[in-house]
Amino acid sequence: MTPAPPLFGYVPGTSWLHRANPLPKLAWLLAAVTVVLLTYDPAILLAVLATGALVAFASGTSRVTLRTVAALAPVAASIVVIQSLTGVACAAGCTPAATIGPFVIAEEGLSRGLVLVARLLALEVASIPLLATTHPSDLFAALRRLRLPYEVALMASLAIQLVPQLRRELDDVIAAQRARGLRARGIGALVPALVPVVAGGFDRVTTLVIGLEARGLGAGPRTSYRRVDLRPVDIVFAIAGLAAAVLGGWAVLASAHGSTTAAVRVPAPLAVAIVAAAAAVFGLVLVRAGRALGGGR
Repeated sequence: MTPAPPLFGYVPGTSWLHRANPLPKLAWLLAAVTVVLLTYDPAILLAVLATGALVAFASGTSRVTLRTVAALAPVAASIVVIQSLTGVACAAGCTPAATIGPFVIAEEGLSRGLVLVARLLALEVASIPLLATTHPSDLFAALRRLRLPYEVALMASLAIQLVPQLRRELDDVIAAQRARGLRARGIGALVPALVPVVAGGFDRVTTLVIGLEARGLGAGPRTSYRRVDLRPVDIVFAIAGLAAAVLGGWAVLASAHGSTTAAVRVPAPLAVAIVAAAAAVFGLVLVRAGRALGGGR
């Protein structure tokens, strides 16, 4: 059976995006993140989302992208529930869109919740393919080509390895605990594993710092065994990405939806279905968290 791709980690491959220089990828990632974080226009968010999905499919990273979206689904569900039922998005009174028993779904809240979820999805789908096809060592070598300080390049390359390393260590700890009789699943298995994972993380950082000091970090010019060629076409694409970030951000701020949430009209039956599904996902997470904290198995 083919192993599942690492969540938030590097996925080995030979696609065109894997072979691309890390610097243009970071420049275009900056452009996508800038536009997504500045806009509330659903059309722009859906365009970024569709573009990211095409890139994920073309680069062979659609599987890890879907796993990331599924892993963060409870976050999206909580956004929809909180925005729809609390009325926090209503500046001057809420317009009822539908009711679920004693709860009233605010039209403005549901609209804002859907737009915020679209922003979250756009960020995920745009960033995961680019990060999953960039080896940390290649990123380090590329940043060094830009004459960035050795310490800055090292921190950037280590940062994108942090989540995959913690995830692998968490899987190892849970597997070891299950071999010793742990029967809990989901969040119930996560809670008892947090302490050894955090302790192991501190131990890993200490070992890393000692190793870097032993190798003379900061003592003088450093070299790298990996070499990333920066071709003229890479420079052109990197500059184009930076220009897209600047022009995209300016265009969004100058538009009508740069600072306000665009209205998303949803029919009452669909509004009920969306909020009910989000509440079910969010409630399941809360129940499992309560059982785990209460010692339930």
